Amino acid sequence: NGKVENYAACPESAIARARKNGDERFMLMVVFQTVTIHLVVTWGVDPKVLDDDLVMKGLWEQYVNGSEEFRTKRFKVIPRIVDGAGSLKRLVGEKPGLLGKRLNFRYRQTDTHLLVICDTATSSFASRITQACMDQASRLTIDLGFLIEATEANELPERVFGAFRLSKPNLPDAKPLTWTEDVG
Repeated sequence: NGKVENYAACPESAIARARKNGDERFMLMVVFQTVTIHLVVTWGVDPKVLDDDLVMKGLWEQYVNGSEEFRTKRFKVIPRIVDGAGSLKRLVGEKPGLLGKRLNFRYRQTDTHLLVICDTATSSFASRITQACMDQASRLTIDLGFLIEATEANELPERVFGAFRLSKPNLPDAKPLTWTEDVG
């Protein structure tokens, strides 16, 4: 089907490169799967930062060690089109959203990392946004922030645990994955 399910195990992944360079932090890898391309974002989690924020540490531990249902219900994204067509800005918006309401999620976890797979093809709305972004990629700059949704007063304020900016990617030059995972 062209979808890689365990990109974290790929020798070319950011996790593999980090480990090769001696980075022992727990890693979070988020993969947005589309029909034609995968967007992979990886963060190393600094335990000192979590130790300084006990509320975030508790939420993070629930997210990492909790059920798939908890993870899916609480995974929130904040999009922002920095540079792009007005029609795309209106389509995407800047309102935080719970992706689990629209997308199917799958997870793979080890003691050293958590892989979160967001399958954009499972939602016609997400597929439409993805296609619009891909069509305008060379003119697009988008910021995405990720957080664990607060559902109790003692979990507020919500805190962004990771963010990235994708700026005018040249999709035709995207590096093809040369690794084939063992699905046996």
